[in-house]
Amino acid sequence: MIFVTLNEANFEYDIHSLVKAFFPKEEVCVTVGNKTYATKPSCFLEISYFRGPGGPDEVVLSMDNEEKVRVIVDFKNRKDTK
Repeated sequence: MIFVTLNEANFEYDIHSLVKAFFPKEEVCVTVGNKTYATKPSCFLEISYFRGPGGPDEVVLSMDNEEKVRVIVDFKNRKDTK
């Protein structure tokens, strides 16, 4: 099972679909906020959104508690952010 946690409710369906596309045989669980699980995950992804006051907005992807990707985005345009 792959667990994905988000720090805010955005793009849950899109993220679930994308992870499932790469891991079709794995069960994928996407939640908002910290949650404890009875089953140990095969992979743990954390996606954090940061809206910079006056600065750039960022999305940070961490895998198994290690930061992997940091991307600057513009949350004003939802389609481009997706």
